[in-house]
Amino acid sequence: MLDNAVSQAMQGSVNSVAYSPSGAQLASGSYDNTVRLWEVSSGQCLRKIESLVRGIRSVAWQVLPEGEYLFTGSYDKLVCKWELKKEREGYKVKLDWMSVHDELTVNDTLIEEVIGLSEENYKLLNQRGAVFSENSVFNFFQRKIRNL
Repeated sequence: MLDNAVSQAMQGSVNSVAYSPSGAQLASGSYDNTVRLWEVSSGQCLRKIESLVRGIRSVAWQVLPEGEYLFTGSYDKLVCKWELKKEREGYKVKLDWMSVHDELTVNDTLIEEVIGLSEENYKLLNQRGAVFSENSVFNFFQRKIRNL
């Protein structure tokens, strides 16, 4: 039943599928620039993500203590991290993070007065050579990480 639902709903070919860690949902990414979330037991499409520019090459699920996420990779080398929230009316999907290009270059870039940068993004920027100012909010965060 799910196979028929997926193939009927997709206008282009399905390039990648991934089961949720619970096995109750399935994510499919296709060349028609969409990602769909499916209920495995019924074959029902729970949510469709359409705000993508190029075909989807890969999808992957991740469950963390703070929430459930879906990662997508597209043919234009864009990687997106989507936050998934199950609510009464269905799944709510929010873009949490995305790469801008296939390469991140920030060597000797000074970062000042940034608020809301995740620990993951801070580590990525730091790894790529970003410099945080002495009075930066993240200087405190950086010291905290070093002390762990």
